[in-house]
Amino acid sequence: MTASFKTQLQIRDDISKTADAVNKMEWMRKQLDVIAHMLGGRREPATASDQKKDQDKEQKKDQGKSQGEDQEKPNANAELLKSVEAMDQKMQEVEYKFISRAEALSDDKYYSVAEKIYLNLIWLNGEVGTGAGDVAGGVDHRPTDTAVAILQMIEKDLAVAQSDYQNLLDKEIPAFNRALLEKGITPVAAVAAPENREEDGE
Repeated sequence: MTASFKTQLQIRDDISKTADAVNKMEWMRKQLDVIAHMLGGRREPATASDQKKDQDKEQKKDQGKSQGEDQEKPNANAELLKSVEAMDQKMQEVEYKFISRAEALSDDKYYSVAEKIYLNLIWLNGEVGTGAGDVAGGVDHRPTDTAVAILQMIEKDLAVAQSDYQNLLDKEIPAFNRALLEKGITPVAAVAAPENREEDGE
C-alpha cells in the first residue's frame, strides 16, 4: 500500500506539471491569436457577402491601377505577423510533447495517434491506483516492475518537454516580447489563464 501510494503521489505531481505547462501554453497561444488578428492575419472564413465585398474591392483597385493610381502598400506588419506565426509554431511543437493534437481537441474518440505524456500518466495512475475506465487498478498491491519502468520512461519524456518549455519561457518569449514592445503591442503574458470567478453578492 505504501509503495502504491508513493507512486500515485509521484504520478500526481507529474500530471500537475504537465497540466500547468499545457494550460499556460494554451493561454499564450490565445494571446498570439489576438495579436495575429490585430496585425491583419488569420481572417475568419469569408461569407458570401464578404466575398462579394472583396470582389468589389478588387475591381475598384484594378480600375485605380488603370488610371495610374498608386498600388496598395504592402502590410507594414507583415514581418511581425510572420514572427507571431513562427512563435505559435514553436509553442505547438513544445505543447504537443506533453499532449497529442487529438487531446488538444478535447475529444477522447481519437485513437489513431500515439498518446503523449499527459494521457499516459492518467492511465498509469489508474493502473497503480483505484482504476480508470477499463483499467482495473492495483491500489491493494505494490506497483509492478512494468509500471515502475513505464513511469521512468514517461518521466524521461517529461524532463525533455519541461526543458523545452522552460527554454521557451526563459529565452524565446522574452525576446519575442521585446519585438512586440518596440511596435507598441502588449507583450504575451507567460502565466496561467485567468479564472472566471463570480463574486458573491454582485
